[in-house]
Amino acid sequence: MKKKVVPVVASVLGASLLLTACGGNKDHASGAKANDKAPDKQAINLSFASEIPTMDVAKATDGESMSVMRNVFEGLYAMGEDNKPIPGVAESVDVSPDKTKYTFHLRDSKWSNGTPVTAKDFVFAWQRAVNPDTAAEYAFLFFDIQNAKQISQKQLPIDQLGVKALDDKTLEVQLDRPVPYFLSLTTFSTFLPINEEYLKSQGDKYGLETNHLIYNGAFTLDNWKHEQSFQLKKNPNYWDAKTVKLEEINFNVVKDKSTEVNLYDSGQIDRVALTAEFVDKYKGDPNFKDRAEVGIQFLRLNQKNETLKNKHARLAINGAMNKKAYVETILNNGAVAPLYQQGRSYLQRSFIKGLVTTDFGGEFNYKWTEVAK
Repeated sequence: MKKKVVPVVASVLGASLLLTACGGNKDHASGAKANDKAPDKQAINLSFASEIPTMDVAKATDGESMSVMRNVFEGLYAMGEDNKPIPGVAESVDVSPDKTKYTFHLRDSKWSNGTPVTAKDFVFAWQRAVNPDTAAEYAFLFFDIQNAKQISQKQLPIDQLGVKALDDKTLEVQLDRPVPYFLSLTTFSTFLPINEEYLKSQGDKYGLETNHLIYNGAFTLDNWKHEQSFQLKKNPNYWDAKTVKLEEINFNVVKDKSTEVNLYDSGQIDRVALTAEFVDKYKGDPNFKDRAEVGIQFLRLNQKNETLKNKHARLAINGAMNKKAYVETILNNGAVAPLYQQGRSYLQRSFIKGLVTTDFGGEFNYKWTEVAK
């Protein structure tokens, strides 16, 4: 089952419960099916929940695709420690006094075929994402950029998007208004660059196989055996390759959690994320780890349904659900219920400091007992 990624900046705190091997096991499988790894090779063997749904950054909406993309592509910024944006392809940025114009200065970096990464790669990728013909589901993430919404509604041509390549190393972005989280937004997969010449040379085959892709991230995608396995290999053309310690990451597609746990127990994979039914069995294991993550789970209600069109019906469903019991009993993975149950919201006031004076908690401060009736 693909996990849809919801691009929110402030969200519910979840957790991963993991079993992680402390050291390399010489008996581990390696390679994409990993059977003859040299003992001294810096590699890790992992499972993957599904086939990679897409390698087109404009089309990705799921966690599986994006987890691969984050390793093989790099945007202007990347997420660092504590979910703070750190420079990626952009070496630095200048922000105008009114905080509506961002001028990114790009470092010397290359695609895996040796072609330089330029500002035009970002212009092309972003224009393509808002182009209604692309039908990118996350085109709305660009709507704070000048003219993006009008372009997506076919009211303006795509070359009117507020993003320009001033030269190969300078990218200018014009916003409609200040967006305090804009640098964080540029770390999202839909904002990754695409080399226009290469994409057009591949036609309809772009992104379907490893030989129809080029990469500018720390790794390249290799040995992609659809529905079975794939590898990430260290990209020698990556600008910061010296800091990349792993030579390869070997993935086997494993869709059944019991099978995945058995592969870990037999030393064929180095880590497994536990679901509720395995937590009690393994929580005493010395390799058991509890790792906080930022994520969100939600119900999407069909508002074409006559009953669910009613806001109060939707609120009643929300209020009637015991989220605390759900995360503690059903999920049993360290997740916590959303804070708006206590009159608070996902959006922290500190995140939008200087722009507004509320955290919008009042929007959710319902008397839930009454609503649930």
